[in-house]
Parts: sequence; C-alpha cells; structure tokens
Amino acid sequence: MDMISDLPDCILLHILSFLPTKTAFLTTVLSRRWTHLCHHLQHLHFKGITIPSPPPSWCRYHLPSLKTLQLYNVKTSVGNLEELLSHCTALETLVLDSVCRFQEEGQLSICFPSLKSLHFKSYWGYTVRLLLVIDTPSLKRLYIQALSGFREIRVRNLHNVEEASIDIYKQSSVLEFLVELCRIRILELGLSVFDCLPEAPPHRIPELTCLQRLELTVRCFDTRYIMDMLHKCPMLKLLAIGFNALQYIILDPHPSRKWELPVKVPTCLASHLKVIKIKRYFESRDDRDFFAYVLQHGLVLESLDIQVDRAKAEAFPEELSLLPRSSKTCQINFSWLYDYV
Repeated sequence: MDMISDLPDCILLHILSFLPTKTAFLTTVLSRRWTHLCHHLQHLHFKGITIPSPPPSWCRYHLPSLKTLQLYNVKTSVGNLEELLSHCTALETLVLDSVCRFQEEGQLSICFPSLKSLHFKSYWGYTVRLLLVIDTPSLKRLYIQALSGFREIRVRNLHNVEEASIDIYKQSSVLEFLVELCRIRILELGLSVFDCLPEAPPHRIPELTCLQRLELTVRCFDTRYIMDMLHKCPMLKLLAIGFNALQYIILDPHPSRKWELPVKVPTCLASHLKVIKIKRYFESRDDRDFFAYVLQHGLVLESLDIQVDRAKAEAFPEELSLLPRSSKTCQINFSWLYDYV
C-alpha cells in the first residue's frame, strides 16, 4: 500500500527539503504530482557541479517560487548570473559569497522587491570594473563585503534595513549606504571603511537616529573617527571597537589626524550609551584620552569591557581603574587575549 501518496503536499515538500536537490528531482519520474512538488521546492542545494547556461524558458518555468538562493565559490560566464537572478522574482534570501565573473566591464543588479536578507561577499579582481546596483525596498538584513572590482556601487530603497555589516573600500559608496540606512538599528563597519571614512567631512556623515548598536573595526585608535560616529548616533546603547588582528604590523592610515576635545558631548554618551566593548586591544595614539573622556561623560555607562594581551598590558588595568567615572554603576572589566585570530 502506497502510504506516502496519502500524505498532504506540505508534508511531502518538507520531506523533499531534506534530500539533495538532484535526488529530490528524481522523484519526478513517479507521477505528475511529484513534478509539481519539485517545482515548488524553496531550497535548492547543488555542490561541486557544473550547471550549464539554462535557456530562458527553463528559468521561467522552474524559479518563480524560489525564496532562498545561496551561491558559494561560484565562477560564472558573462551574463549568466544576471540571467539567473532576473527570473528569481520571489526571492527573500540571497547569498552571493565569493562569486567571481569573467568580465571586465558591466553591471550586476540586485533588485528584488521581496528580498529580506542579502549577503554579498565578492573578490572580483582589480582588473574588473563593474557597476553594482542594489535596490531592495523590503530588505531587513544586509551584509556586504566588496573589496575590489567595482567602479561604483549604487544603492536605493534600503530604508527598511534594521541590521547591516558593511566593508567596502570607497568613501562615496560608504556614505551612500549610510544615507540609505536611515532606520538601521545594528551596524557594523569593517576595516576597509576605517581606511576611507575618517577622511570624510563630518557633515557628510548622516545622523543615524535609530541606531542602537555600532561595531567598528579599526587598525588603531582613531578617537576623532570614533567620536564623529558617536555624534551621529544619539540613541546608541552599545559601542564595540575591534582591532584588526594584524594591525600592529600596519601603519596608521590617518597619521595626521589629531583628536581635539569635543565642544559638545555626544548625546548618546550623556543619555543612552550603556556598554563599550574593546576587542583585541592594542595600545595606540589617543586611547588613554578616549577612555578618560567616556568614563567622565558616560552618565549612564554600565560597563567598559576590554580584551587585552596580558603580556603587553603591564600596568594598564590599574591605571585605567583610577580614572574618574561619572556613572556610579560603571564597571571596568578585563579579559585576556591569548589568541590573535
């Protein structure tokens, strides 16, 4: 007795989702019902295979219901990636991780009204000069790392993004992202941003009025950069500063930038900022001034957590503990760094 055929479609689809995609599609020889079910699979998983360029009719027939597409370490020929994406009209999650392309000029468009999560990590090569366009009005989560290969990145309709991680090397593109991310709540700015954004005039950095958590990756302490960002985040509750693991062998990218005592205390520091975390801390310029300033003006600060190399810390913990604090509840916590990963 064929008991499986008595199961509802939703159960059969759930069962098929646990099978490798090639195996799942083998069920189409059983009956038209299985063909119909396979056409409505929401997750397709192919590994270590070569997919030939499909004709447009194949794309239209098989991909309108696709909600999640993840591509890792993929090499594409000219136009194939754009052709594939253009037929995925119902996408909600898109991952393009380490995708490379054999073309020196052109445009890659990521424009989906239904997309909610985008993970984009690409190393296109310095000879490639592509235009990247992102237009995703429903997007909630964004991760983008584009370290080379793009002559320009244009973004539109990112006003619903709540969480983002940005690591791109071009100042104008970083500023364009920040303008669009007007409702962002959690933001991480990578090392490439540290190399370009501090040179931007402060008035060009937009105010992020909804931001509650900010994480900055740096090569060294650039207190001016950090304070400029704090001034733009009036509702910030948590600030995390992570030192690049190899920063101690890399020169300060902004040696001429000197920090001056701010005329006005950042709003968040006086009213909302409760936690400051320093990861993989190495001593560098302005760091003592920064610690003294935030402890003095952090009226609601609850904890300053510092991860430091015990061998290089010497008297630093004791020195820091003697600094005056405006918040009576503020605790200074140290953890020891043994691994530089």
